[in-house]
Amino acid sequence: MYRVLGRTCLSVSEISLGTVQFGMPYGIPGPDGRLPELSEKESLAIIRHALELGVNFLDTARNYGISEAVIGRALKRRPEEVYLATKLEPLPEDLSDNDMKKTILVSIEASRKALDREVIDLIQVHNATESLLGREIITETLITAQSKEWIRFKGVSTYGPEAPLRAINQGVWDTVQVEFNVLNQACLPVFDAAASENVGVIVRSAMLKGALTTDEKSIPESLKPIRQKALSLPRFFDCPDLSIAEICLLFVLSYPQVSTVLTGVATVEQLKENSQVSSFPKFQSEQLLDAQTLQLNSEKVDPRQWEL
Repeated sequence: MYRVLGRTCLSVSEISLGTVQFGMPYGIPGPDGRLPELSEKESLAIIRHALELGVNFLDTARNYGISEAVIGRALKRRPEEVYLATKLEPLPEDLSDNDMKKTILVSIEASRKALDREVIDLIQVHNATESLLGREIITETLITAQSKEWIRFKGVSTYGPEAPLRAINQGVWDTVQVEFNVLNQACLPVFDAAASENVGVIVRSAMLKGALTTDEKSIPESLKPIRQKALSLPRFFDCPDLSIAEICLLFVLSYPQVSTVLTGVATVEQLKENSQVSSFPKFQSEQLLDAQTLQLNSEKVDPRQWEL
């Protein structure tokens, strides 16, 4: 199943691939305190199977370790049409206009080289704060990059609802990427605002960095309340035959304003399970309304605040 990514008019798979785990250790620490880490062989296998399953949208970032380079190698000589979204290296807010422009252009060129692409489909400002959104030099530089055909579209990756709402109101951004899941629905107002301006919505953190799906025996003590909440989801949504991962993805895709949901996987089996959710009947509006009662306070559902 595919949806249109806002004004870009790109037809993207509902289930798309998040790729931070291809470039660096990422996720919930195991019992030994170490973060999960994939080999390049495992990453290449996941990408190959994703394409075979019809996934045609991959999201990465300049500061995801070697992720861009792994993707570039994986897609070399592949016949499928795949849309690549990446993010600029994080932009310090106090940079001068000249340094900001230089940083952006250097980042784009490095991504083009690593991804082995003449043109990047979507470039996103990483952690676009309201302060960064006020810097005209950023949009001016990206428009220049578009005119030179280095990038096709521009978007923002944000935290919380304020920054994406401001980006939508500015009228210059093609997409917004927000965190959204059954326990953190703070960005719900972004959906209708984006739809009204034909801005594509990319959702990440559908499984809360894995806290909703990590085995209870392995999850850190501080995250066990989140896991306990997750265990109640099959009964809450009256779908005992679905896994928690499937419920999390189905919840996000039940909002028609969402263009695609990023899923980060560690195995081909997880990928196959996630990809089939696209064909499931969506939750009804009454269920989505009731699910707003599942939300936890912001500190508990913000991975940046976790002490692991």
